[in-house]
Amino acid sequence: MFIKVFVDTGYKVHGKYKCVVYLKDSDGKVVSIGAVTVDDGTFASTDSERVRLLAKLTEVLHNITYEIGDEIDVIGLHISIDRSAKAAKIQQKQYVRKLLASRGITKRAPTPATSDFLDEPESTLLSDQSDFLSLNASLMYAAKRTYPEILTAVTHLARQYGKATVVDMKKAVRVLEHMNWDVEGHCLYLRPKSFKIVASADASYAEHVDAKSHTGGCIGFEGANGFGSYFMFESSKQPIVTKSSTEAELVALNTVAESCEYLKQFVEELGLDEGAVILDQDNLSTMRVSAQGTGTYKRSKHIRVRYYWIKELIDMGRVALRYVPTKEMVADVLSKPVVGAQFQYLVQKLLGWVLKEE
Repeated sequence: MFIKVFVDTGYKVHGKYKCVVYLKDSDGKVVSIGAVTVDDGTFASTDSERVRLLAKLTEVLHNITYEIGDEIDVIGLHISIDRSAKAAKIQQKQYVRKLLASRGITKRAPTPATSDFLDEPESTLLSDQSDFLSLNASLMYAAKRTYPEILTAVTHLARQYGKATVVDMKKAVRVLEHMNWDVEGHCLYLRPKSFKIVASADASYAEHVDAKSHTGGCIGFEGANGFGSYFMFESSKQPIVTKSSTEAELVALNTVAESCEYLKQFVEELGLDEGAVILDQDNLSTMRVSAQGTGTYKRSKHIRVRYYWIKELIDMGRVALRYVPTKEMVADVLSKPVVGAQFQYLVQKLLGWVLKEE
């Protein structure tokens, strides 16, 4: 019913995201766009279209409530709009405060993981596995929204569901202590310069006990701070065993490129596309075989398909690989536990905090 009201008002349902509706003017420019669920939604519109839309919604649905302004709360997120800077700050202060209070967290930690985070020493199984699952699920909720820097840790902890130990719970508490580092100031700061899509893909080779590698990636728009304005994040165990770091990086490229392609198709329909996705990579061998479409292990079908798919995107001008030194790879913090000054540096880039002049 809710979607139908927008369609009857002249809006179109996005071809990729069925929960997104938009309206264009006679010149083909988007004047209103929003994401809707069963009975609510969030919109960005021109002033005139907002007035028209609210009048129509009130006429059809009668008792509707709405919030207008540059400070709004949506599904536990507090969004602050700075029109002069053309930026948005997204926080989860209330959610994080409640989570910390529920666990009695008072300590603070500069990083969500220590250098020995991946070690799995023998430890006593937790008597209450459901409590560990609940805690990590709560952490994952924040990681997928405004705390991407904890995503690597909580993804690893998710592998322990049903077999979590006392050590695993201590690791989860460490993540909470990191979130307590700066509850008031922590935010995802989005300040895009354009709709040019930029991304970073990285892999940690043979990181897991079964020799599988780990993918890290972030995607967003070109940032006004000289880096990216990221809002899509990936940290996951790779589905296959790769034979080299080059292959592991290729799998990571493939995973991140899939999300890039999806986002590109999204902006294309809106008429906002700005050319090839710039995909950062720190492995020159992976970049070379991606451009060539061939690799050393030609008989490995699951790898060969990835070679040619990435090559096709490059040949079509939809993706352009860009070499970035490992120390500058923002996705590094999403592929492995990073500590110290390097963690602080990469997190500032990941969250969109200003690091250099335009």
